Amino acid sequence: MNRTNWKLIKTAPKDGTEIIGVHISEWGDRQKTLYGPWTVAFRSGRWQSSWDGVQVIDYMSDFGTDYKTPDLEPTHWIPLPEVVNTDPEGSSRTETAGGGA
Repeated sequence: MNRTNWKLIKTAPKDGTEIIGVHISEWGDRQKTLYGPWTVAFRSGRWQSSWDGVQVIDYMSDFGTDYKTPDLEPTHWIPLPEVVNTDPEGSSRTETAGGGA
């Protein structure tokens, strides 16, 4: 992926739409470090790991459920790529990688 395609996280959709997020660290004149990528969606006021529209469980017990969050807060994002799926009969349709049509 071309680095120029990454957008600042403050411009990302906050309506539960899945995106690809990364954390880019910059330490003065040293080389940038990229952590991720993660498939995330903004839910309940924070970035949470998400897969095909579903929250990812980190831990579950009788006392409650913790949902997976990225290891670091994303600083940049890009939309999920579009994928062309072909069914066995040869017709195709375009959808986002997260599964939405």
